[in-house]
Amino acid sequence: MAYSRWSNSIWYSFWVSTDLKYKLPTQKLKDEQLFEICDFPSYYVSYGSIKTEGIDVVLKEIKDFYSKDHNGSIFDKYVDGKLTYKETTFDAKNNTDEEIEELKDYLTQFINDVDKHFKWNNFFYYEWYLPFRHSLNKKSQ
Repeated sequence: MAYSRWSNSIWYSFWVSTDLKYKLPTQKLKDEQLFEICDFPSYYVSYGSIKTEGIDVVLKEIKDFYSKDHNGSIFDKYVDGKLTYKETTFDAKNNTDEEIEELKDYLTQFINDVDKHFKWNNFFYYEWYLPFRHSLNKKSQ
């Protein structure tokens, strides 16, 4: 689920799906849900980290992270049908207090959505009932 997009914000943020399903106890699975800020470079923070550290601490960490230059690679060109990349430096961003406050709203929405998803009736419906029903439909085709 996207919380913001570049068309209406400087942030492109969303709830990232993980491959941890059914390998962890439910609370651990809840804590491992990820919020991603898609950028160069991207930034990930887990539900558990936000709940443990507090949203203001997480926002400070994000601001600090983006206030530094980062080395990385970006697409350069096609060579013999293959993608090639070149090394680059992603310049620091100095986000304003208003931009950080906007991001706080998105993180709050993420926390509320995860809490809602992991209520027992929603979790059962979305994580057990629907996958089971879809598996039966696949077998009958």
